[in-house]
Amino acid sequence: KDNPGLTDSQRADIENLRRTNPEQYEMLSLGEFIKGKGLFFPEFEKHIHVIKPFPIPDHWRRMFVMDYGLDKLAGYWIALSDRGKAFIYREVWLSDLIISKAAQEIKQRTIEPIYQYLAPPDLWNRRQETGRSVSEIFQEHGIMLFKTDRVNAHGCMSAKEWLEPYDDEQGIKTANVVIFDNCENLITSLRNIKTSEIDPNVYADNPHIYTHSVSAFVYFFGGRPRPYKPNNRKPIDNINRFVTKKTTGGHVQW
Repeated sequence: KDNPGLTDSQRADIENLRRTNPEQYEMLSLGEFIKGKGLFFPEFEKHIHVIKPFPIPDHWRRMFVMDYGLDKLAGYWIALSDRGKAFIYREVWLSDLIISKAAQEIKQRTIEPIYQYLAPPDLWNRRQETGRSVSEIFQEHGIMLFKTDRVNAHGCMSAKEWLEPYDDEQGIKTANVVIFDNCENLITSLRNIKTSEIDPNVYADNPHIYTHSVSAFVYFFGGRPRPYKPNNRKPIDNINRFVTKKTTGGHVQW
């Protein structure tokens, strides 16, 4: 309304949106930020979930989770704070890597002790071309993988719980998972992934470019318990209440 560069005709067109497209009207006339329709993670807000990198304390438990295929290796290093809050602090996002090259890339980028390397169950399937599984080849390169669950409705809902914003003790909006701003592909994928038209409890397969990072994200949080709630402010003294060393058949038990 205070833009002198608009013509009367343009002003009329924008005013007409009040009736024909209210969301577009809010954006163009009122300056409101409008999210796209059908987003699977409407909880995600860049100003809440994306932070500047900082030195992570040495005693925080570090983990790695990935989604792997020849078309894309999407992997994330995640640190768990004393309260069980997750900080996603590093990303690998590369295409056209054979299994051994993918393992080498992960090892080269890992400069700290990793408690567990997590991957989906299909990486234990034997490949026709080699007769060996991805997990076997990773083990040959010094990376022992642990199974997560497949992407399912439970995992997706758990991921949404972790993303849900809340007010901390100082009244500042935050969430139980935050992401360093160097993880650009994960941020883009979470902002743009849509809800499946077939099953509203999971995310859409297309555009496929977004599914790699989101799948890795869901693999991690799908296996974890419910996140910290702000109405229970007692600090978590022992992270082993959340992550145990018990495994069954290579399958990680949270």
